[in-house]
Amino acid sequence: MTSVEEAAFGRLLAGITRAYAQSDVDYLTKEAETANVDTLRRMFGFLLEGKVDDFAALLTDDIEFELAGVPAWNGRSMGREAVIAAITRNFATVANQQPVIRSLVAQGEEIALFLEERGAFRETSESYHIYAVQWFTFRGGNVSRIREVVGAVS
Repeated sequence: MTSVEEAAFGRLLAGITRAYAQSDVDYLTKEAETANVDTLRRMFGFLLEGKVDDFAALLTDDIEFELAGVPAWNGRSMGREAVIAAITRNFATVANQQPVIRSLVAQGEEIALFLEERGAFRETSESYHIYAVQWFTFRGGNVSRIREVVGAVS
């Protein structure tokens, strides 16, 4: 589904746990937040491995997905199938993704993730460098909303 290089894949998943630990010295005592961070790490892992059914199982039936900042990706989708289609469509437009988690904050049923990514657009081979904030809302242990705002660096 994605075009994340294998080495970058490992760094991304390790970066989720590292960023959470760095953002909160008491992170091990916060059971709900730790469970949600683990779900997020698993979700990214399934997505990056192309395990769409496993990824989908971590989303609520009525999930909402909103993305703003890159015209080709801007939009809002509702429902598991529509969200998976939108995410798949977005990943199909890029190649050689090199995402890096810069920060992660977990509070209750919310996770805010700040990341930086470099890669190339498939259609033009033009490289990109972006920063993004992804805001995840959890309900019943699954992701019920994803909001993402992307800003281009170059």
